[in-house]
Amino acid sequence: MSNYPPPPPPRSPLEPLAYAQPAVVLPFADKRAGLKAWGIVLIVFGTLTGCLTLMIPLGAWILTAVPANQVPNRGGVMVQMAFATLMYGAATALLVWIGIASIRLRRWVRPVLVTFSGLAIASCTAGIISLLATAPAMTRNVNTSIRTTMTPATMPGLPPTQNVTTINTPIPGAAASMWVGVLVGVGMLIVFGVVLPGAVFWFYRQDDTRLTLQFFDPPQSWSDRAPLPVIAVALTAALLMVLMLFGAIQQIFLAESIRQAVVVTAISLVIGVGMFFTAVLNFNNSPRGWVVALITILLSTAGWLAIIFMTNFAALLKSFGVTEAEAVGLTDLSSTQRISQAVSTGLLAAAAVGYMFWCRKFYSSSSAAILHR
Repeated sequence: MSNYPPPPPPRSPLEPLAYAQPAVVLPFADKRAGLKAWGIVLIVFGTLTGCLTLMIPLGAWILTAVPANQVPNRGGVMVQMAFATLMYGAATALLVWIGIASIRLRRWVRPVLVTFSGLAIASCTAGIISLLATAPAMTRNVNTSIRTTMTPATMPGLPPTQNVTTINTPIPGAAASMWVGVLVGVGMLIVFGVVLPGAVFWFYRQDDTRLTLQFFDPPQSWSDRAPLPVIAVALTAALLMVLMLFGAIQQIFLAESIRQAVVVTAISLVIGVGMFFTAVLNFNNSPRGWVVALITILLSTAGWLAIIFMTNFAALLKSFGVTEAEAVGLTDLSSTQRISQAVSTGLLAAAAVGYMFWCRKFYSSSSAAILHR
């Protein structure tokens, strides 16, 4: 008796061959599922942003049907709506584009999402601080007084030539309503501006995510020209350059005077030029990029503070329909708004300077170490 197993039965010529696919053991945790899931989430948010983008022109069209005397500064409102449409449209395209790239495992999505999520966390944290700082002034404003004008049209029995104005009329529950609104706003900023971007930052910052993208998208891309912290500086500078350009154009339509329009536009353009050179030098991983970035941060902070203290927030609110006949205390609110924006600007500047000193070591990294940052 033979000790060998019997031979297999003869195979039919029409029977397909059973090819076994060898299992590929990756030397890292496979993050493809997470990359595709986050890509879908980004596309969903991009779709929602696109819906908001379409609503803005609809609102502008409805506004054209409102009598001009009921819409103070109609031109300024239209300009703001036009710029909001452009910004929301750009955000929509960017979210959908990055979401598709994440599903397709493109390696450049990692530095882009790490950078933008970090910016969202920093800016929304500053926004929370600013909102909480201005909340007491807004509460005092609505809780202390309102100015209501009674006319014969709104008060039957009033003589045709007589107007009655009631000043310092308390608003029941105004302070509580204001604080509810503030807390809801803070909660929204925490969820959508800190927690959600924080999850994105944490996932795409992981080494396993980097290794997964490098394995399934081997060709080097523009995002590999410098270490991740340096690419983040370049992307941030490019984004701020675009925003400053938009701000310079807006001032042509929204400034209170020609002098203010010229000064603010000049400051915005100077900051934009500095951001342009910062982006170019850091994209090319130039050691001079660190110095230029630091100088640009300091100049941008000084210029933005100058713009803040030049802006009359009370007059800006009045130009959009908030008049003294509807609310008082705008001067106090303007001062508080100015101080809170200056404080948040200073905090962001301090964080940016600290970041630049932290990432100074990456500007001397060798080319061989770039892919491991």
